[in-house]
Amino acid sequence: MKAAALVLIIFIASAFPAFSREHAGDAYAAYQYKSKIYGVVEQIVPGATGRWIVDGREVIVTPDTRIEEKHGKAAVGAFVEVKGVFSGREFIAKKIEVKRDSSHARIYGVIEKIPQAGFGIWTIDGKRVFVDDKTEFDEEYGRAVVGAYVEVKGSYSANGFSAREIDVKRASRRK
Repeated sequence: MKAAALVLIIFIASAFPAFSREHAGDAYAAYQYKSKIYGVVEQIVPGATGRWIVDGREVIVTPDTRIEEKHGKAAVGAFVEVKGVFSGREFIAKKIEVKRDSSHARIYGVIEKIPQAGFGIWTIDGKRVFVDDKTEFDEEYGRAVVGAYVEVKGSYSANGFSAREIDVKRASRRK
């Protein structure tokens, strides 16, 4: 009786190969979908493969990821298009294309903090931005004060973002 039950179990298991380990990848692949991310490279690991941060999102770069650098180097501050697949918690890059290099970067956001002296490290949309006496200001739509929405043109370096120009797009709503 036990032998008959064992034979029946083996027969049933072999009749349904979809439940075998070799087909588990198919089920996993069903939960992946193709996607694109556009944004500024905020962090790159040495050697290029590993976890990058693009526009605040984690991107897995593998040895199979194709990196196109026609419009600049794939470096911190470069504006890129990342094509890949999102599978649950990870975005795996298949192709990264540099659209604009790090010397022509832009940040958009609300001014959150300005040092008392006016120059130094500002906080704009959670990012540290270096502002000095060479930074130009366009205040046609309002003053560059805490709460104002701005476009910052500049460049990334190892020390952060250096502002070349701050353009106020919307005045502060604070009183």
